[in-house]
Amino acid sequence: TYLQVAKTFYGFTLKPGLRLETTNINGNQIVPKDTSFSIKRTDLFPYVYLSRNLFKLFKQELVGNVIYRRSIRRPFYENLNPYLRYIDQYLYETGNPNLKPQFTTNYEANVTFDNIPVLSFGKNETIDIFSNVTYQDDSTKIAFQTYDNLGKNTELYFRFIAGIPPGGKYFFYVGGRYNQNIYDGFYQNKPLKYTYDGWTFFMYQELKLTPSFNMNV
Repeated sequence: TYLQVAKTFYGFTLKPGLRLETTNINGNQIVPKDTSFSIKRTDLFPYVYLSRNLFKLFKQELVGNVIYRRSIRRPFYENLNPYLRYIDQYLYETGNPNLKPQFTTNYEANVTFDNIPVLSFGKNETIDIFSNVTYQDDSTKIAFQTYDNLGKNTELYFRFIAGIPPGGKYFFYVGGRYNQNIYDGFYQNKPLKYTYDGWTFFMYQELKLTPSFNMNV
């Protein structure tokens, strides 16, 4: 279920929204042994968007935006199914029915030109990050691969895009993005913490053949 409303006042446009999502998963597998499982959960995903026109550039409005949103990354059914799949006498694979989805909360302030973010500052907070892991079965001492929630991550980013003249129907863009990731988690009951950052640079070209037909490279 999804609801979104919009209101314009004093040059600002406010769009709050809310999504309600109910998940009901039933797995039934009884051969060679019963590995049936059931997952039921209900989640809320709020969204708030505030924008305002700033000024015109090349006959296009520069628009300032502030965004808050919550999103989900769901594990696949194979990640959840606890059925044992033997690789050899030393290793087997199994799903984890207790695996939780991964949630990300995003905060961003940006400036857009022709619906393209040309300047952005943001933060992503991700919890319950899940990944493929290898453990050892305490009873058989056999290694097994499964999926588990390992920790949380905070990402800070800055992105910019600049257009190189000429403008009008043809645009040549260059841009860059700086990311800093701070990871905090546990793996096999031991801390797993690290921080890394770096730059990514890119460019692309756009040709507007008609108002409704564009080509991008």
